[in-house]
Amino acid sequence: MSSGSASQRVNGALVVVTPNQKEAFTFAQYREQHFAGQKKPRRGDTKWGPVLSDEPDALRGRTLACKMRIDQLSQKMESLLPVELPPPSERSPSPPPSYDAVTGLRSNTREQRMWDTWDAERREVVQETLQCDPLYKPPHGHRALVKELRLYIPVKENPGYNFIGLIIGPRGNTQKRLQSETGARIAIRGRGSEKEGTKAKVSDGMDDDLHVHICADTIEKVDKAARLVHPLLTPLDAEHNMHKQRQLRELAEINGTIKDVSKLQEMLVTDEQNATMYKLNPELQVKVTKMYERDVAAKLAAEGAGAGEGEVKMDDEYENFLSELTGNLGDAVSGHEGSGA
Repeated sequence: MSSGSASQRVNGALVVVTPNQKEAFTFAQYREQHFAGQKKPRRGDTKWGPVLSDEPDALRGRTLACKMRIDQLSQKMESLLPVELPPPSERSPSPPPSYDAVTGLRSNTREQRMWDTWDAERREVVQETLQCDPLYKPPHGHRALVKELRLYIPVKENPGYNFIGLIIGPRGNTQKRLQSETGARIAIRGRGSEKEGTKAKVSDGMDDDLHVHICADTIEKVDKAARLVHPLLTPLDAEHNMHKQRQLRELAEINGTIKDVSKLQEMLVTDEQNATMYKLNPELQVKVTKMYERDVAAKLAAEGAGAGEGEVKMDDEYENFLSELTGNLGDAVSGHEGSGA
């Protein structure tokens, strides 16, 4: 017999936060505001001593009591006998019936709800036992107690606003970053969370309104995630939404369609530093300049001395070339000395 996933939560563990509330409180804020200011009444003289809950004997007693309760609950859950229900006059009102989406069977019968109550209590007692005795081995089929919270997305009040994109982010990077920072699991569930054309997965909360599902093993992690997700559920203009602008920049960097001006400036500064790195000092620069001028003057002088002989030699070679041509053509070439013209 398996427990329904919808009733595995601890009711009242967290205070649900909705963006429509002017002053939205997470569980830590609610607890701090309502219970921190309350002072316990001072007791007068008493013969009772202080509570020694951390003493070894007290821990052993608590551990033994928890183990006995776990054994009792395990026997009830594993028993094949019919569940003993309280008299009708003592029963609480039954909730509306709900049915499994796959089998079509009712998932919140009296027996199932009783079994879920035992399972939730056993998981709480196991968590308390592990705090007293870390070496305790939980019973077979035990699942860690998970704290859950639903933050409903105001899509009806703000149609067309991309809340899901702000939470998921480009390539899912925003969702991954939130999960790594808080240690909680963050997911979008409810009607409208699945893309059109895809087969919706049968999971808890898919029949509910669109919401952000946060779950973790501790209340502190859930509270931290709620503090980061809650501002994203408040609509802002594109000009004032810095979170969306950072996401667009990140997406452009992933697609390679952004020109990073800062990198270009760094390259220019590096080039300027490299240019000054190989610059000569003034004294050495004067010597190099004089040497360059001396080499250039010597080269020009050598070319000027041999210019006259070079021109005569080129004329002789040209005359020899023409004589060879006229000798081969005979008297057909006019205007030449040997042509007889």
